[in-house]
Amino acid sequence: MRISKVSVIGAGPMGLAAAYHLAKSGISVTVYEANDSPGGMSESFDFDGTLIEKYYHFINMPDSSLFGLLKELGMDEDVRWSVTRMGLFRPSIRNQSEGELHAWGNPVAIMRFGGVSLLTRIRYGLHALHCRRLKDLMSIDDLSASEWITQWIGREGYDVLWRFLFEKKFFELADPLSAAWIASRARRVAKSRKNMMQEQLGYLEGGSASLIERLRDEIVQRGGEVRLSSGVREVQPLAPFRFSVKTDRTAEEYDGVISTIPLPYVSGMIKDLPEDYRSRIACIQNVGVICVLFRLAKKLTENFWLNTDMPGWDIPGIIEYSNLRPMDKAYVYIPFYMPRTHPNWKASNAEILEKARSYIASVNPDAAKTEEAAAVFRYEYAQPVCPPGFRKVLPGYRTGIDGLLVADTTHSFPEDRSIQESVRIAKEMVEIIAGYE
Repeated sequence: MRISKVSVIGAGPMGLAAAYHLAKSGISVTVYEANDSPGGMSESFDFDGTLIEKYYHFINMPDSSLFGLLKELGMDEDVRWSVTRMGLFRPSIRNQSEGELHAWGNPVAIMRFGGVSLLTRIRYGLHALHCRRLKDLMSIDDLSASEWITQWIGREGYDVLWRFLFEKKFFELADPLSAAWIASRARRVAKSRKNMMQEQLGYLEGGSASLIERLRDEIVQRGGEVRLSSGVREVQPLAPFRFSVKTDRTAEEYDGVISTIPLPYVSGMIKDLPEDYRSRIACIQNVGVICVLFRLAKKLTENFWLNTDMPGWDIPGIIEYSNLRPMDKAYVYIPFYMPRTHPNWKASNAEILEKARSYIASVNPDAAKTEEAAAVFRYEYAQPVCPPGFRKVLPGYRTGIDGLLVADTTHSFPEDRSIQESVRIAKEMVEIIAGYE
């Protein structure tokens, strides 16, 4: 049977890219989105006249699927590249109660770092080079990330240079994690280097909103629909390749359904999921994020990414987005990732803001005093937790119900979540839909 009418659930980059490819191939498509604006975790907002994302994103040089889509849309010339810096903020050797800013992310900075032995620094550099050259990530999926890293750089290197990155993001879920997952992150950034000394990252002119809006426009121009404020309450299989998609106001029938919303929502939305598929979804854990965005009149640092290993801090890093994309002010993200069991998840926005303000004041008190505005955003299922052997747990796109495909950014594994991966997954699901006969 050839599918001619498809519902796509979720208007993030994955859902919109899937709908675009469907519409381009002549399939009638309707996108349902619960929020009043598209974008998902790539959603932008008007920050006192500046359109900026609620959650930071960047482009890496290996992002081939994204570049292919941008070329199709005539947006490939909208990619801009910047030489970016990485830093490390940790307790001063002279005074442990105060933080000290270190350069990081290049061979010279690593060799000058006095927090670990020379041997550990050499081993750290060799491990980074190894990650860049890794091809078969799945071969290390069964390994614990902490044990794998320790084998390469030693216990001292792991404890000083890696442990905090895991524990300040995943907390009690920090160990074990899949070595494949962390290796993919290291490899992607390493392959985006301009040379040994310079990291190069990209962004879209106009931000991610420009891609979101272009995809939406292309869908509509090809006869599709993007329905905002239209959360799907239930997807009911009626027969092979026949589904009823219900919102609070409508019920329509489709030949196929592609769901791109977070996996934890899927079981409640599709009551007739096969039990095996439902149990696989239930096995996957996620952490949420509360993201604070500051606008400052003065730069916090010169770094795009600042790793932070400070006692009592609940974050692994600070992202100064305006050091990637040139802007008239300093825009600084403070992401609090955590399991939803963490006390911070129940904290008020005012309490989270106070913590974030104390952090930037420790890094640069003069810049912190120039705060002009701040915003706080929450996303319940922001990052999947990928333990060793995660490839064996992760369900495929096919649910066992003909015409019903499900994916979210968890399916990026072993790669990390990104617009690049969302675009890749979207195209793969559309190819499955197009292949039904």
